Amino acid sequence: MQPIVVYDTNILISGMVWGGIPYDCIELAMTDRVDGVTCIEILAEFDEKLTTKLEYPRFRTSRIVTRLLGFLRMVKITNQLNG
Repeated sequence: MQPIVVYDTNILISGMVWGGIPYDCIELAMTDRVDGVTCIEILAEFDEKLTTKLEYPRFRTSRIVTRLLGFLRMVKITNQLNG
């Protein structure tokens, strides 16, 4: 069974914008060595930070999010603990 990895907004921004070790971590999901997951909340924050803090144009953030969705699995956050 592959490890499941949730990439937070900081890793997504660092990896997809600047590269380096954060990109290497994301690449693990791109190459199916880990099961990378995300959620709408993380992607919304990612999009917001790229457009407001880094002043990326909307079309560019859209392209990056689409790329991420090509290899990350979407999960729903339910705010419920499994017991």
